[in-house]
Amino acid sequence: MAKKVADLKIEYLRTMQDFISTQRTKAQVEDHHQNLEVDLVFKFAVENANVGKKEREDFKNELVAGIRSSKKNILTDFEKSASYSQNANVQEFGKISYDKNQELGAGSNGKVYKGVYANSVTSTARKIAVKRLDFEKTNRNSVIAEIEVLIKCDAYKNVVRYFGEEHTEDFILLALELCDFSLEQWVQRKGAHEIANISQLAVLEQATEGLTYLHYCNVIHRDIKPQNILLRIDSGSKEVVVKISDFGLCKILPDGRSNQTMTSGVGSEGWMAPETLRFLEEEGVHAKWAS
Repeated sequence: MAKKVADLKIEYLRTMQDFISTQRTKAQVEDHHQNLEVDLVFKFAVENANVGKKEREDFKNELVAGIRSSKKNILTDFEKSASYSQNANVQEFGKISYDKNQELGAGSNGKVYKGVYANSVTSTARKIAVKRLDFEKTNRNSVIAEIEVLIKCDAYKNVVRYFGEEHTEDFILLALELCDFSLEQWVQRKGAHEIANISQLAVLEQATEGLTYLHYCNVIHRDIKPQNILLRIDSGSKEVVVKISDFGLCKILPDGRSNQTMTSGVGSEGWMAPETLRFLEEEGVHAKWAS
């Protein structure tokens, strides 16, 4: 039984060291420790259910003492490391945290930041893009529609992945797949083509596949533009995958419908579809860029 206790202590150390290898706050490390301690003590109890109660209790206490002693050392080392974030700009809400200083861009209805998504079930964390939607500036129905589309379509490789969300009274945070470039950045940024090695034709083909899948799911994006087409580089294979993102202006067609009557001009200046521009012209709306 002593060997099992030693093995669980090693498991604790390895898991915690993996967890703090990316930027964390002290509160996140404390929470992860508590969850891991409970899991390991439960694992010990299950594996040693047939051992005498007193002996099992003694070894359980030894395990807990060892874990908590290791925790002190881990926290001390962590606070000295580059992964430790005391930054007042780091915001934590449930499983999602993000740094207000690391803004990635602004979408159709919110800002996007670099962040971290902690999965308490698997005791893992991943770097993500965090989209913050403030209810003061955003229609709640459009937020619900955006989440619905993400859940419905994110399994497809050419649509940005959705991991979860956190709510407050004032805003909602969406945990989304973190990509390396937008198409706009890939075109304009020096050296981007060498980092994301993909042909222009392949970008167009994959973006078209993503859009085709959205249409298959009865989703009209309504804001396709270079800023909303993202490129992600696989860390292992280095394959570049193109992703459709930002569903803040999307429309979901009812089942059985294959088209939607246009009632308003929606899209971004300079990137509206021809049919949208024709609609605006017919309605007597003269866009400032159309002259």
